[in-house]
Amino acid sequence: MELHGDYVFRFGGFDRQDRLARHLVGLGRITLGADGGLRGEHRATNSPMWGQAAPGLRLRHSIYSLSGRYEVIDRGPPLLVAAEIRFERQSRGPGGHEAAMQDTFLLQQSGPDRFWLISSNPRDETGEEVIDELVMGEAVKIDASCW
Repeated sequence: MELHGDYVFRFGGFDRQDRLARHLVGLGRITLGADGGLRGEHRATNSPMWGQAAPGLRLRHSIYSLSGRYEVIDRGPPLLVAAEIRFERQSRGPGGHEAAMQDTFLLQQSGPDRFWLISSNPRDETGEEVIDELVMGEAVKIDASCW
């Protein structure tokens, strides 16, 4: 499999904000560079789970820019890849802060042009505090010149 290229992905899971559980879904696009760099963006929507609603915490949609690096852990087959990704929210949160976080994703090849993925180490923007978030998804390689 030629690893570098453009991928579209989708994911679902949960996160916790202010000790409240929220269901999380999203989709996006990412480019894996031949040099091990990555960049992209995703759109995510989350909503409080049943019984977890509080004033001001309702359905929320956000756009994030993605940047980072990836490396092959096991050439397989199937390939296993670790991707260190920094997420920066493009919409401002409370107090005008643009939230950021980082995570290590594991990507397991599940076909000649796709990966399954899981989050494995979500942290705040400094990398010091663990964030309660867990997602699973799928990435599919695309050739935009064919569209």
